Amino acid sequence: MAFAWIPPPVKPEGVFHNWDLRLYSPDDLFHRTVDIVKQTKKILDKVSRAKVLTYETVLKPVLDAHQFSCLQGVLVTFPRHVSECPVLRQAAADATRTLEESNVEMSMRKDIFDKLVLYKEKFSSRDNLKPELARCLNYLIHNGRRNGLHLNEGVRNKIKSIKKRLSELQLQFTRNLAEENSYLLLSYEDLTGMPYSFIEGLNFDPDTKKYEVTLKSHHFFPVTRKCGNPETRRIMEYYYQSRCQPQNTKILEEIIELRQQEAELLGYRNHASYIQCEKYNLPFNERLELWDFRYYTTLVEEEMYTINQDEVMEYFPLDFVTHQMLSIYEQLLNLKFSYLGNVQKWHDDVIVYRVKDGETDHLMGYIYLDLYPRPGKFGHACSIPLQAGCLDSNGRRQCAMAAMLTNFNRPKHSKPTLLDHKEVEQYFHEFGHLMHTICSKAETPLFFGTKVETDFVEAPSQMLENWVWHPEPLQYLSRHFKTTHPLPRTLINKLIRSRRANAAGLNLRQVVFAIFDQEIHSGGRCDTQKLYAKILKDIMGIDAIPETNMPCNFNHLCVGYSGRYYSYLWSEVFSMDMFNTTFEKLGVMNPVIGMRYRKCILEPGGSVNAVDMIRNFLGREPNNNAFLQSKGLKSN
Repeated sequence: MAFAWIPPPVKPEGVFHNWDLRLYSPDDLFHRTVDIVKQTKKILDKVSRAKVLTYETVLKPVLDAHQFSCLQGVLVTFPRHVSECPVLRQAAADATRTLEESNVEMSMRKDIFDKLVLYKEKFSSRDNLKPELARCLNYLIHNGRRNGLHLNEGVRNKIKSIKKRLSELQLQFTRNLAEENSYLLLSYEDLTGMPYSFIEGLNFDPDTKKYEVTLKSHHFFPVTRKCGNPETRRIMEYYYQSRCQPQNTKILEEIIELRQQEAELLGYRNHASYIQCEKYNLPFNERLELWDFRYYTTLVEEEMYTINQDEVMEYFPLDFVTHQMLSIYEQLLNLKFSYLGNVQKWHDDVIVYRVKDGETDHLMGYIYLDLYPRPGKFGHACSIPLQAGCLDSNGRRQCAMAAMLTNFNRPKHSKPTLLDHKEVEQYFHEFGHLMHTICSKAETPLFFGTKVETDFVEAPSQMLENWVWHPEPLQYLSRHFKTTHPLPRTLINKLIRSRRANAAGLNLRQVVFAIFDQEIHSGGRCDTQKLYAKILKDIMGIDAIPETNMPCNFNHLCVGYSGRYYSYLWSEVFSMDMFNTTFEKLGVMNPVIGMRYRKCILEPGGSVNAVDMIRNFLGREPNNNAFLQSKGLKSN
């Protein structure tokens, strides 16, 4: 019998690492981590010893250290999100902890801060820095002051100690949620109203004759939206909001206290002020229960707008949506995607595409789509940069890499993976983050891709969600998995009319989160369970589920959005203004506007102030008129 030789997976051009994470051991991650810390310190130590202060001896090596740490660090930290091996995930979590502690040490080096300040004040004018480099220099000094490097040694040491503890707690909070794998055993009757395709994909327990329903997003959201049994919705919401409650409540409340202490040491009244200073220098019983919220919002869509979400799903097979979505982005942003089959990757599920400029054929980077759930994988949807396409230490442009993680249900023997309309919207949103990374032309790692102001970072992706609410793209994206017909015009019109359905409730929910975020960061010690329950009742008139504490599994409070959760709604103001002013009026598939968007919004990364990027794109000052109209409200 003859066997065909299958060549080993290859590393794509311009990719630094082998991304088949199955080839790495915990020891590999450990030794790489030690080397990253050592080499980063070595670069900064050289800056500290510099006698002559120039761009080459001060600013460039500081940026090189950041570039080296990011490029090498992602390989040892990324496995905690995607690896099937719990031992490797733990090793990656340990590596993340080590690098975070090292980052605190590096960010608190007064010797480097003093060199940067002196270079700016006395010598930088001689180097005639490019605007992006001048912005980097100001950014590094600004961050140094916000870290307290201008204060006395005693205060600096206290701040450093707090930062290390905060880093440790934030990582543990996230890790607890990532490793949470509990599930409920539910009978067929418990799952009344759920589509057969959903039940077919569940593990069946032969001993209890029940189905295993996890608390991961690909099970939790469909059940709370569609299940006709209110008791099932109640217990799903109860256990979902109880995830990691004892340990994460304790962690969150310690984080709140530490952030307050840090803010006071830095001269602020509270953490919220510290953050804002940075920016602005069944039978219905006439009572809505929290576990019924998603169910009734779905019911509004289905009954008021006569939308059958199960029917809609049949028009969005994942493979077809992916192909058509890539085609839309090719047309809008003048890109060219090519599927790469035999390349190094961390799991066989992962799909890899090479991205080139549509006009010049220049290699821009690679995107990795990791779309299905598996044990140990990050449980929600996100996009993670893997390699910045900025200039390297020799001034050569690197290619960019980014991964998208989602948890769409796997295909069954009788059906392909079918997406509901909300999942199509989510897909577009996360893909928008990938495009922000791939299209960025920032030269420095500090400002590459999505490294923009926090209250703008969601805007580019939120704007691209609009494509799944317009007739032309909806028809283009849809093909019935059996008949191959596109979404009928009548169904498209119903979907579009339903966009404002539940706008008040869904936006008030965001207001609850934003106010809770500001409240916990406006003082010190806090009973998060009581405070959340009070705000939820005051704003939405809904009681929290007794004995639960939703904030203990709200990752954004710990990582990235502390004091800034309002950014989700604030970014939407910009996204709707950009879309309504250009694409809405001149065509959602207009390639001229698409290229303007790529050049004005995506390419600069964070090298230009967000408000200046928006002005450049709009040709005027931004306003909130389109945002208010999108919610069904009157604008000025």
